Amino acid sequence: MVKWKTLLVVLVMAVFLDEHVLAMTIHGGRGASPQSRPYMVLLKRVKDGDVVSHCGGFLLNEYFVLTAAHCKAKSYTAILGLHNYWESHGTQRIPVKVALPFEEYEGGTQHDLMLLQLSAKANFSETIQPITFACQLEKRLPQSCSVAGWGNIKAFSGSSQMYPILQEANVTLVENAFCANGNFYCSGSETGPRQGDSGGPLVCQGEAYGVISQLYRLSVDKPLYTYVKISDHCKWIRCNMKKYH
Repeated sequence: MVKWKTLLVVLVMAVFLDEHVLAMTIHGGRGASPQSRPYMVLLKRVKDGDVVSHCGGFLLNEYFVLTAAHCKAKSYTAILGLHNYWESHGTQRIPVKVALPFEEYEGGTQHDLMLLQLSAKANFSETIQPITFACQLEKRLPQSCSVAGWGNIKAFSGSSQMYPILQEANVTLVENAFCANGNFYCSGSETGPRQGDSGGPLVCQGEAYGVISQLYRLSVDKPLYTYVKISDHCKWIRCNMKKYH
């Protein structure tokens, strides 16, 4: 396993070469407690050539999962109730029936979200529960925020290898012109999501406020993790959940 110091050097060099890269294991985080995030979903994606990779997502109700639009694939299986990838007790694996990326998504962080309709009803339990999503417009940045995921062990390796146990980290949202002009939430330290965590929720005050999107670096020492604002897309989410239910 690559040492963390070496991994950080590789991460900095790789992102500096290309300032626009996909959001990516939770760096600077810790192992989540079992059952503490029952809304988390691991998406197993099959892409062209039957290449398997993963993204994050989160459960909105019995039939719908929200994730990032850049997690598009040929097919998906949603794994619900997961904590340790090598332990399947209490989990459900449900194929995705319909994938609905936001119509105006054209790459980048703008509108980078996608609604997935499950092919069967999720059975709620201690390990499987939906999370409420915030639709109110906030005058101030949300507080007490965190992210979670099973992101790749080797950042930018192209490997589908993932961290088997759910990781989490607290993040502090920041304000600057770049984020304001893009109209998305940002957090600005080395602690944050990595490859494979895309599509997971930005959770603040117990609600999903954003969707993990992409990592930018305005310079070597200034990383910005971006999150799509759910409040800007609530009408679209609710209309499609009603339409496809």
